[in-house]
Amino acid sequence: MNIEATDKKHYFFYGGLAIALLIRLAFLLFPYAFWIDMNSFRGWTTGLIQYGIGNFYSAMWSDYPPGYMYVLWLTGKIYQLFDPGLQHTDGTLLIASIKLVPILADMGGAILIWQMLKDRIPLTSAYAASLSYAFNPLIIFVSAVWGQVDSMSIFMMLLVAFLLLQERFISAGLIGAISLIVKPQGLFLAPLFFFSQWFKQAWWKWLVAVIASLGMIWSMVLPFYWQQRDFATIWTTLISPFQFLYQRMMATAATYPYASVNAFNIWGAVNWQPDASEIFGLSYRLIGLCLLGTLLAWIGVFLYKHPQNSDFFLAGAIILL
Repeated sequence: MNIEATDKKHYFFYGGLAIALLIRLAFLLFPYAFWIDMNSFRGWTTGLIQYGIGNFYSAMWSDYPPGYMYVLWLTGKIYQLFDPGLQHTDGTLLIASIKLVPILADMGGAILIWQMLKDRIPLTSAYAASLSYAFNPLIIFVSAVWGQVDSMSIFMMLLVAFLLLQERFISAGLIGAISLIVKPQGLFLAPLFFFSQWFKQAWWKWLVAVIASLGMIWSMVLPFYWQQRDFATIWTTLISPFQFLYQRMMATAATYPYASVNAFNIWGAVNWQPDASEIFGLSYRLIGLCLLGTLLAWIGVFLYKHPQNSDFFLAGAIILL
């Protein structure tokens, strides 16, 4: 009887995920998006096909690092099967193709939430947590309507957390490295990764994880840097792609010199205000860095004293908030 009840819950869960996916796919039929970003995504997608990965950054403006460009390149290649001459890139099909990736990331994120929780809390609660994420109106709106890529970052952060809980430390490091060059916000996961693992992992695992992660970043950046490559010496061969990535990251940061860009937290009170602006003689940038430093110090002490997995979830939630 218990097995039958569990099977029914299982079917209900997967049915719920299917409905959540269908709701998102239904929004693909409507030509709505956050057009400032969507126009950039469309331009980058077609630019990657027309100019190639190696010439992309020299031919087009982009404030995104290379990671997500691979997703847009693949999206463009698939789209090109239906529009070989790229004559209809202003139509619904390309927009839907671009939105499909974050939609799938939403569903992957919901499944990861269930996977992380199913053996730690009652199964019904794990299903509920996963479906709450899948049916969250804001999550649906951001991916299926606005067409933003934040779902990709969330999915990769959840995947890092899942791998850490599975004791797959090096794999988690590799995914974390990729998330960083998909969108710089992936850097916010680094404190949780470091503070939750520094006292658990052997030194050689850290060494392997760092070398493998740097190698992953190097190999993913190199194709975009190929036309500007400097292989005169071993040193320039190793370091130049990282310099190129640093320049891309700084260009992204320089594009948004604000205290907040549509953040849904206390910083929303100074939305789109320059981070050099001052209050009580202190700049918003300095206040933010001081608050961040205090938070990270607390997280480090907290995780050192409470290394249990349940506290890992709490610390992760606090960092991301």
